[in-house]
Amino acid sequence: MYRRIDKKKREADLAHEQSRNQIESLKIVMAEKEMDIQRSRDKISQLEKNMSLLNINIEEKESKLERLGQDNEKLQKEKDGNSERLEVCQQEIATLNCSLKCIEAEKKRYLEDIERLKREVIEKETVMVVNQDRLSELLKELEKYKQEWSGLSVPLKTLTSEEAKVILKRIKKMNDLAEVDAENIIALFQSIDCQYTERIWRKNPNLKKGDLKICCLFKAGFSQKEIIELLDLREDAMYKRMQRLKSRLSLNKKWGKNELEQYLCSF
Repeated sequence: MYRRIDKKKREADLAHEQSRNQIESLKIVMAEKEMDIQRSRDKISQLEKNMSLLNINIEEKESKLERLGQDNEKLQKEKDGNSERLEVCQQEIATLNCSLKCIEAEKKRYLEDIERLKREVIEKETVMVVNQDRLSELLKELEKYKQEWSGLSVPLKTLTSEEAKVILKRIKKMNDLAEVDAENIIALFQSIDCQYTERIWRKNPNLKKGDLKICCLFKAGFSQKEIIELLDLREDAMYKRMQRLKSRLSLNKKWGKNELEQYLCSF
């Protein structure tokens, strides 16, 4: 009987120990479950935050999408405008191509004209060289006979009127008139019009030889500036000569601009 009681007691203790172990196991499981629940709650909280961020991101994307739609409309309008401008540009390009062809044709004509003018220049330069040689010979001849010329009213007999005119024209085209002897020019002029000094002197007997030189140079077509260079004078000296010339003329008047030159050339 005691054995049965001990056996039941041992069985009861064993059952009690097993129950205690099960309770401990359940506590451990409960603790793990609570930890899982807490982790789930944390995860849910994180997911809620992510959802909020996603909502914000969605709103931004929707706003951006709206802006892109507006930009797309603007781009479409610009595209239409660019198409029109492109068409205008194409028309302008076609017009410019036509103009370019015309310009090229005109350029070709200009080049042909330039070549022709170059040939003419070469020919004229050749003629000029020949004429310059002839001019040099005539000037040497003038210098030779100038020594025999005793007065302004005595013309050179060695040159024809036409030859003298040609020489005068070439002298006027020279760049440096200071190299030309004024006496030679007066001699040339006398070959063209040998009576000029006599005509003007009869009308104005007070004129001196220097005055008659200036009269001849004006009559020959030289300007006051060119006469200053020919006679190697300063402007103030030329001014004084002109004043003396005016005072020696028979006319008692006030001279206007270029009026004296016109008067001297009228004889």
